[in-house]
Amino acid sequence: MIHNLAIMKKITGGFLFYKDYWNLYKDYTSILKIFTAYIPFIMRTEEETIKVLKQGEEFEFHFGNYQLVVVVFGVDKGTDKEMIRDFMERISNNIDIIYDSEEALRSKDLPPGMDQFSKEIELMVRASPNYEELYKLDKTVEQRINITPASEELNRRNTMFAEQGFQLKNEFFCEFIADDDKMPVVTRPKFYMTSKAEYNPDSSKIEAKSYEIYLDFLEYPKPPKFPDFPRGLHNIIGNPYEALDTLKEWDIVHPPAWVELVRELEQKVYKSETHLIEPIIEQPYEPGKKGKGKGEATGKTKDGQKKTSSYK
Repeated sequence: MIHNLAIMKKITGGFLFYKDYWNLYKDYTSILKIFTAYIPFIMRTEEETIKVLKQGEEFEFHFGNYQLVVVVFGVDKGTDKEMIRDFMERISNNIDIIYDSEEALRSKDLPPGMDQFSKEIELMVRASPNYEELYKLDKTVEQRINITPASEELNRRNTMFAEQGFQLKNEFFCEFIADDDKMPVVTRPKFYMTSKAEYNPDSSKIEAKSYEIYLDFLEYPKPPKFPDFPRGLHNIIGNPYEALDTLKEWDIVHPPAWVELVRELEQKVYKSETHLIEPIIEQPYEPGKKGKGKGEATGKTKDGQKKTSSYK
């Protein structure tokens, strides 16, 4: 899994780009100082060189030396080298297009393509756990049948997952749940949703109920699963597969985007009551007993005569 990425100018040593995608490195300043200190060493290597820069117990940093820039990024130790090389080459190709001269590098203004570059890199990084599985699969098949398999479909699927997850992060406050290897998985988002806030006259407070909602899109384009769907929310809106139109009308040939489902779910949660309303149950009529049943009035007058009026 790719952790963070830094792109630095050779001519000044300044940073063009830096981002810690999973918030793993709390000491932001120290990381930048480490990267900057290695620029002279990296520049002494041949251009197009890609090597390991620094290793720790659980992580390692890799660098790439290119014509105008130096690229450094951190990954889990033992990350597939083919994926690292592919990632580095994609970055360098994009940077060569955006910054095509030293004049462009000296400018303090970001070029128009930099924003799109940032989004593309974000997608690649968020998908890196899935990409790594792809490379492992490719190598296994290659060893078995002695050819390199066509992996366009797997690439398409992983790219699709990354794009869907990126849309969710853009629109909702969510986080991706880690798997057994402690790597966040883009197909397993967790959301925090709050029901509509309403004034409670009994407590003289504004009350709202919050829920943690988990989704699992691993089998997409099939409908997602709802691990540990909140019981309180289930009591209010019912079974999500029956309550949500997006799920009732799900088409695996033309599946809706993940964000469409989450939008509808959020609306259902927001409009839900903050507490269950107990139903009024009609009680059967029993002579001589007060209750909620229909029929003749129960009870007697003060002089002991039975009432004869009926409810209307």
